Amino acid sequence: MLRRNRAVETIVPAFDLDHSDDCPFIGSMARFAGRIDAGHAAYVALTSAAGVVTSRPDQIRSVLGEAWPITEV
Repeated sequence: MLRRNRAVETIVPAFDLDHSDDCPFIGSMARFAGRIDAGHAAYVALTSAAGVVTSRPDQIRSVLGEAWPITEV
């Protein structure tokens, strides 16, 4: 349902062994969040200075902290 919404954008991590790579940062955040997808969501929110809409706000808060704008659905 979300993928069909025009307001939702899928962001693929940059991975390149010879250049800048998002994967180590996402992996580190996933370690704290408990899931790779939550780590990716936290990374995208952090690098985009955006809020997060999630059904598991506890996972995102464990990475970004209590002050980050997180909406639980």
